[in-house]
Amino acid sequence: MLGWFDGLIAGQVEDDTGLHAFRCLDASGQAIWLEARPGVVRDSGGQISGVVLTLHDVTQRRELERTTREQAELVEAAFQQAVSGKALLDLDLRCLKVNPALCTMVGLAEADLIQTRFERLMHPDEVGVAEEGVARLRSGEIRSYQVDRRYRHTNGSYVPVRVSVSLVRDFEGSTQHLLVEAEDRSEYVAASAARRESEALYRLLAENIGDIVIKNNIDGIIEYVSPSIKRLTGLDPDKWIGKHLNDRIVVDKEFRTPKFTENEKPLPTGRDNEFQYRRADGSMGWVQSNPTILREPDGRPAGMMSVLRDVTERRAIEDELRRKTAEAEAAVQAKAEFLANMSHEIRTPLTAVIGFGDLLAKMLELPEKAQLYAQRIASSGEALLGIVNSVLDFSRVEAGEVELQRQSTDPMDLASQILDQFRDKAAAKGLALSLEVEEPLPAAVLADRGRLGQVITNLLANAIKFTRQGGITIRLGYDLSDQSLHVSVVDTGIGIPPGQCGRLFERFTQIDGSHTRQFGGVGLGLAISRGLVEVMGGEIRVESEEGVGSTFRFTVHAPVDISGQDSTADVAQNHDVEAIRILVVDDVAVNRELIAAMLEPFQLRLTEAEDGQAAIDTADREPFDLILMDLQMPRMNGLSATKIIRARSKLNSRTPILALSANVLPQHVDECLCAGMNDHVGKPINAGELLSKIEQWTRSEDPGAEPSST
Repeated sequence: MLGWFDGLIAGQVEDDTGLHAFRCLDASGQAIWLEARPGVVRDSGGQISGVVLTLHDVTQRRELERTTREQAELVEAAFQQAVSGKALLDLDLRCLKVNPALCTMVGLAEADLIQTRFERLMHPDEVGVAEEGVARLRSGEIRSYQVDRRYRHTNGSYVPVRVSVSLVRDFEGSTQHLLVEAEDRSEYVAASAARRESEALYRLLAENIGDIVIKNNIDGIIEYVSPSIKRLTGLDPDKWIGKHLNDRIVVDKEFRTPKFTENEKPLPTGRDNEFQYRRADGSMGWVQSNPTILREPDGRPAGMMSVLRDVTERRAIEDELRRKTAEAEAAVQAKAEFLANMSHEIRTPLTAVIGFGDLLAKMLELPEKAQLYAQRIASSGEALLGIVNSVLDFSRVEAGEVELQRQSTDPMDLASQILDQFRDKAAAKGLALSLEVEEPLPAAVLADRGRLGQVITNLLANAIKFTRQGGITIRLGYDLSDQSLHVSVVDTGIGIPPGQCGRLFERFTQIDGSHTRQFGGVGLGLAISRGLVEVMGGEIRVESEEGVGSTFRFTVHAPVDISGQDSTADVAQNHDVEAIRILVVDDVAVNRELIAAMLEPFQLRLTEAEDGQAAIDTADREPFDLILMDLQMPRMNGLSATKIIRARSKLNSRTPILALSANVLPQHVDECLCAGMNDHVGKPINAGELLSKIEQWTRSEDPGAEPSST
C-alpha cells in the first residue's frame, strides 16, 4: 500500500481513484481491514501536491466473505465426497455438475455427463414419469419428491436407485436448478428378492415338510403337531393335542421341557439337542430338536415351537463311518510305519550284502567262479534295493507327498546321460541305443530333473528287459503352444497282447503274472511313472503290437527356461520391429524390467503400469500401438482392465492387446480372447516368441483389427 502511495505522489502511477484494501493494527493491536479511496490534490500548475484518503473499516465484511467462502468449500466437499450419487441440473434437465459416486454408479466419466440430458441415465419406461414430477416441482405444487428409479449402466444393466429431487432457488426465490440425489439400492433389491424367495420356500416347506413341527404353551401342553408325527411315532396327530410334551416323546430326563419363567436360559439347538424317543411299538429312535421360544408382544414367554427330525438312520451311519474311518486311519498309519520299518530293516543288511559283494568281486586272488558269485550277490542286492525304492516311491505318489523341485534342465543332456548308464547292459544283449530329437527342442526347460529322469529310466529299463533283439530309441520333442516336453521310448521287444495295455499302469501288475513268467519285477515301475507324470502336469500312454514292439509316450508341463536361450541381442538380429509405443502392464517390477531388457535393442517407447487400474488411466491419457497385459494383478486384473479399455477408451479401444501370463492352459487362453485380447504369450517369456507376436500385431494392415476368436 505504501509503495503504491509513494508512486502516486511521485507521478509514477496513474491517478487512480479506485478502492484499495489493506490491513493495519488498531489501537488495541488487533489487525483490521481498511478500504481506502484516494483523492489527488493538485496545485495551480497541475502538479500533485497531496493525496486525500477516505478510509472505511471493512473488517466485518471481509470476515463475512471468508466465512461464506469456507461454507461454499464445505458444501462443495460434501457434494463431491458424498456416498450417494448427486447431480445439479438446469431446468431443461441438463447436467451441470455430478459427483464421483454418480459416475461410478452408471460407469461414466464426469466429462461424459456434463451438458447431457439426465434422461440418458433413466429407464425408457420412467422418463415420462420423471418429467411429470419435475413439472409439479416447477409449478410449486410440491417442494421435493422421492421415488424409486432404474439408472442405466454403461454395461447395459440397470441399477435400482432411490431418487430424491428438490428445487434449488436463488436469493429472490426464483427456481434456478434441480438437485438430484440417488442412493444405490442394488443390495437392498437383491436382499428383498432373496427374502421373497426364502419366504416362498418356507411356505412350500411348511405345507410339505417331512419333519415334525410341535407347538406347546408355557406349561408344556401340546397345541399343534404336524401330520408327519404319525410317520415318526406311529400315533395320529389328534392323540397328541392336549398332552404334555414330556409324556409323549421325551425320554432323556436332561431334555425334559421346563416351565418357562422370565429369566430362563436360551434353549440349545442343533446336534447338542439330540435325544432318544419311544415309538408306539416300544422301539427306540433318535430325534433332533431345534426349539424356539415364542413370546407375547410384551416379551413374556408364551410357549415353544420345536422342529423334530428323525436322525436314527443318520446316527447309525455316522457311528459306522466313525468306526470305518478309525480303521482306515489305523491302516494308513500301520502302512506308513510298516514301510518305514521295512526300509530300515531291509536297507541295513543290504548295505553289507552289496558292500561286501563288491569288495569280494574286486579281490584278484579269488577264483574266477568265486568272483562271478560275488558279482551275482552284489547285483541281486542292487535289484532288491531297487524294489524297496520302488515301493517307497509308490507310497509317496499314492499319499500325494511328491514335491517337485523345478530347475533348469537340458532335455537332450538328460536323455544322453541316461542312455550312457544303460549302454553296457544293452550291449550285453546286443541291443542298439539311440537318441532322436524333433526340432525345435529348447536348450533348457524348467522341470524336476530327478523325477523326469526317473520316468525315462523306468521306461528305458523296461524296454531293455523286454527286448531280445533290435534296439531302443528315445525321442524328444517340444510343443511351444502349451509349453510341454514330449518323450517317447520306442523298442523292438516282445510287445503287448491286444486289450492288455490298460493294465500296465496298475500297481503290482505285469502282463505275464504267472509263476512261470520269464521276466522279473514287482510291477510298480509303470504305476510310479504314471503317478510322477501326472504330478508334473502331464499324461502317459502306450502303443504296442505283439511281436513287433512298444512305444511309451509321455508329456510333462515344462516351460522354456529363458536363461538357457540365446541372448536378446542374438534374437534381435532375426527381427525387425518398428519404432512403436508399447504399454507394459505387470504388477511385478522385475517382470517389467525383463521385458524392457528384451526390447532394448529396438527403438521402442515403453510406458509401464503396475496394475489394471493404472493401465486404464494411462490408456485414457495416451495412445499406444500395442499393450502387453498381465492377468493376475492387485486392484484390477488384466481381463477386467481389457474389457474396460475396449468399452470406453477413446484412444486405445482398438489397440492390439497381448496377454502376458503364466496361465498357459487352453481355458486360460480362451478367457483372454473372450475378454477382448488379441493374442497370448506365455511365461517364462521367450524373447523370440515375444518379438514375433509384436511384429505380427503391429505390422498388420489394420492394427486395430477385432480380437481373434481362434
